[in-house]
Amino acid sequence: VLIFQTFKRYIEHAEIAHHKDSMVKNVNLTKEEEKKRIFSLLIIYAIVILFWMSFHQNGFTLTFWGRDCTKPFMGYKIPAELFQSVNPFFVITLTPIVVFLFKFLRQRNLEPSTPGKMIIGMLMTATSFGIMALAGLSGGDKGLVSVWWLVSAYAVITFGELCLSPMGLSFCSKVAPPRFRGLMMGGWFAATAIGNYLSGAIEPLWDKLPHSRFFFVLVVSSLFAALLLRIVLRWVYEASKAGAESGS
Repeated sequence: VLIFQTFKRYIEHAEIAHHKDSMVKNVNLTKEEEKKRIFSLLIIYAIVILFWMSFHQNGFTLTFWGRDCTKPFMGYKIPAELFQSVNPFFVITLTPIVVFLFKFLRQRNLEPSTPGKMIIGMLMTATSFGIMALAGLSGGDKGLVSVWWLVSAYAVITFGELCLSPMGLSFCSKVAPPRFRGLMMGGWFAATAIGNYLSGAIEPLWDKLPHSRFFFVLVVSSLFAALLLRIVLRWVYEASKAGAESGS
């Protein structure tokens, strides 16, 4: 509280207000425009659920895979828990690359919209588990494979995470109708919680299906999410712009 009271003058410009210096402008929306925005966010929530359901296999089946299905690396059997450091490593190393990439595209008017970036994120997620499905077919269902299969999958899904997670959270804060902003931001975290729950709820399939088939299920769910967002992409984009002119 002391820190906040001392330094709040530096962040007051970020408050939604009607004065000209406000960093965030209030938006006047009709009820129909509000409904469009809320529905577009519900679609985003569905994507988020499927993403986190897949992504958080890093704490479940991907860890089991690292324990049971990887060969020793340079004569050393890597402890399964050590693979938990691979995703944070790629977050740190790939973030500057992703930022530079989108800046490069923005300068050429080629940058995808936020929903477009989320589609890319889901396609990367599908690709990541496609790599793991191939690893299973290469011997992981019954034998051992190189650790580079798992490391490569982590690299790809981390790229997808960087395209989806921060972009989606920003999208929610910008698109949510002002009088429902707190509720809709809560919806993002609720969707995240549901995705986290489902990541564990589908874990029993790991013991019932061949590993390659289990990973293929996640490929299909990720492609379904990308297809769903692609179908309604223009509608979501237009809904996000609704009322922008009246609020500027």
